[in-house]
Amino acid sequence: MEVSFYHLLTQDVSIALPRLLAKAYAAAKRVLVFSRDENQMREVDEWLWTYDKASFLPHGTDRNKFLESQPILISCSVDPVNQADILVILDGYMPADISGFSRCLYMFDGRDEPVVEQAREHWKQFTTSDHQLVYWKQDARGGWQKAHERGSGGQ
Repeated sequence: MEVSFYHLLTQDVSIALPRLLAKAYAAAKRVLVFSRDENQMREVDEWLWTYDKASFLPHGTDRNKFLESQPILISCSVDPVNQADILVILDGYMPADISGFSRCLYMFDGRDEPVVEQAREHWKQFTTSDHQLVYWKQDARGGWQKAHERGSGGQ
């Protein structure tokens, strides 16, 4: 599995996350956004409704019906009931098991030092796994630049 760390430096997650989800949706990927609690789940839901008034990003929360048909599901559970290919982790709130996904996006706020330290610890933990690690750093315009890649198997 590829675990991509997204280091937010110039935009809030409320802006960066919908843009990444729009790209995943355009590529016909199914996504599970893992929320730490109900408040964050509602917050992410609101971001996806309001991020671009000219478009619609189909999504739902685990409080909606027909979870399995949601291309983007926001949930407090890591169970990919929507057959998600991609898992999104926010704020370093790491679920116990991330297997079952082909890719994990770990987004963290680079302007919050405790969050950055936690991301560094998670990166170190992943280096002992069989996951391929990729580190993306946000540029001044909010785009992403690949800054580091580490092969699978702790290489």
